[in-house]
Amino acid sequence: SLTQKKLSKYYEVFLNSMAKIIEKYGGFVIKNIGDSLLFYFPDSSKSSDSIDFKNCLECGLAMLEEHQSINKFLKKEKLPSLNYRISADYGEVSIMKTNDSSSIDVFGTPVNMCTKINHIAPKNSIVIGSDLYRTAKKLNNYNYELINSYSVGLKYMYPIYTVSRKN
Repeated sequence: SLTQKKLSKYYEVFLNSMAKIIEKYGGFVIKNIGDSLLFYFPDSSKSSDSIDFKNCLECGLAMLEEHQSINKFLKKEKLPSLNYRISADYGEVSIMKTNDSSSIDVFGTPVNMCTKINHIAPKNSIVIGSDLYRTAKKLNNYNYELINSYSVGLKYMYPIYTVSRKN
């Protein structure tokens, strides 16, 4: 029921807030996909050391912490509140740039899994796939809770974890 102008403002507030946080933590926004952002952390591509994944987790948690501020601003603008989910995973991706565009695209199993596990996440939370969990679990500042598994059509299920900060 929002006018086009209000709808544009609604997404602008959310997407720009998230993009600023991603940039702050060394992430790189690939593209806007409707009401979602696809982004990655280039520093994690060169390492399997768990400390290199801290920025990814901190970014997701900072995005969640921004929820109240975003909704406060939306209310001031007479726009509806919003909820969101964040999903992250780790693995090899391919980066592609088309000849006729300055934008890049990224694709691969981690991108596909993030799309699938995002629907499993409770609202206003972050979930990570098992591949990221195996590397990040060594970081001491976080709690990980197994919440579900996703069937990838093979013999085994793919575990999904929520992440929160330890108090």
